[in-house]
Amino acid sequence: MNARHITIKAYIGSNNITKELETEKIISILDKNHEGFTLDYPVVGYWRGEAEKTALLYLGDTEDKVLATLRELKVALKQEAIAYQVEAELKII
Repeated sequence: MNARHITIKAYIGSNNITKELETEKIISILDKNHEGFTLDYPVVGYWRGEAEKTALLYLGDTEDKVLATLRELKVALKQEAIAYQVEAELKII
């Protein structure tokens, strides 16, 4: 188990089948797995030349928990991929 803490920004697109941005499902998964997060939506993303409603997720937690949540979101939202990048460490005062 990797207890290293990371902060990420992830790009979560619309469901590949329904073409809808399933924010309630996204929030439900995030809420059960993490104490806090920020979700910015809708923004417009492009994947393989097609525009789609997209949510930007900002999340900090252990690397294992973050990656497990991204994998869960990918399956639940029927995504081909979810892109993410590791950000600078999140500080809380």
